[in-house]
Amino acid sequence: MSGKADFTVDEWDLLRSSPLMASLLVVAASPSGPLGLIRESAAASKMIMQTAETAQTPLLKTLAEDDRAVSQLV
Repeated sequence: MSGKADFTVDEWDLLRSSPLMASLLVVAASPSGPLGLIRESAAASKMIMQTAETAQTPLLKTLAEDDRAVSQLV
């Protein structure tokens, strides 16, 4: 099973940022005005956080923990 130690720092950052980048592409693909943009962004953020909380594989759990640690620094 892959873990954080199996990836370089750049690869890990890419893995960690991939859900956000994917959600931004979905939001951009369906422009719905300023209010729609806010709602879609909020829904994407909520989905990413819910998925991170219910992660069942060690890799996803580690990614979620790392993402939480980084978001607390910001």
